[in-house]
Amino acid sequence: MAATLIGFAGSALSAELLSTLPSLSFWDAMFSARAGAGYKDNVFLAHDEVQPSALLSAGGEIIVLRVAALGPQFSFLATGDVNRFPAASHTESTAFSQAQLEQEFGGSWKASLAAEYFFQDQVVDLSISETNREAVPALGHTLTLRPGVRQDLPQQFWLSLETPASRQFFESPLDDYWEVGPRLTLGHGYGRGSHLALSYAALWRLYDTEPARTDSGQAITNETRRLFQQEVRLAWRHFWDEPKHWRTTLALAGRVNDENSGGYFDYVRPLASAQIQYRAKPWEITAETRLARYDFEEQTVSATDSSKRRRTDWSAEVRVERLLGKHFRFIASYEHEQTLSNDELETYTVNTVSGAFQWEF
Repeated sequence: MAATLIGFAGSALSAELLSTLPSLSFWDAMFSARAGAGYKDNVFLAHDEVQPSALLSAGGEIIVLRVAALGPQFSFLATGDVNRFPAASHTESTAFSQAQLEQEFGGSWKASLAAEYFFQDQVVDLSISETNREAVPALGHTLTLRPGVRQDLPQQFWLSLETPASRQFFESPLDDYWEVGPRLTLGHGYGRGSHLALSYAALWRLYDTEPARTDSGQAITNETRRLFQQEVRLAWRHFWDEPKHWRTTLALAGRVNDENSGGYFDYVRPLASAQIQYRAKPWEITAETRLARYDFEEQTVSATDSSKRRRTDWSAEVRVERLLGKHFRFIASYEHEQTLSNDELETYTVNTVSGAFQWEF
């Protein structure tokens, strides 16, 4: 889960973001604060005994940029959110920060180095990688170093290599671990900032103390868990008009997860996602959906059901933003999440409706 949420930022302060900002001096800073309310009909992602609640939210964001004709480009992002669910007597919070340096060399080469921190204190579904088939509270910190290099090739092609390394700290009962692995991407830009990119990523995760497991899920003494993931992803982003009001993003991906010993958590996961966005002041409207299926190779539904475990995750979200003058913005969103499985205990449905006012200065 942490990895999924960190991934949101990877290139959050890239050229696309810069293109949406006004003309900048060498240094510029932007700040925002937001507060809102809403409703979530399944706070703890439960299969049964569902707990609904109203929600109260607060958050903020800081962006600092250095843009110059010569020398390194620097960007810093920090964002945080707190959600309170009064009827469930429950509070969740997340925070993320990233500092990134970029330097061009020889006109066609660019090197970058990013340092990231992510904090989470929330209920998350970790049943893909943990033995618990129900969502659990997760309190943890993630530190990531993300060096990378990119070369621009003829005909608007480009090639990039990123080698992130992460350290994950979790409160018990979840175990801490290291993650490391490269991502190689071949991309082609065209038209009005559109691009097509094909990437391959390999990832190794090394747990500190959690034991490896047999194919039936039994803990193995004196052997800790290790996993190796491989993922291929094809992503297409296209702007449909000259002023870039309409944009679509499509992605197809396939992942194979292999663990040591019995391979209890081995799975194959195809994924598809789609997003459509309309942006023209004062409106910004985004709709997106994501579908992923997990087919476990060794893991069965239960001790009394020998069927191989199967799971499908589906989500959809609609988000509407409206500028209200120079410094204020109203944000409304609706999100639906659903998990289907041949293990009934891990199925759940969640609907969240929220609205917030944001002050930008």
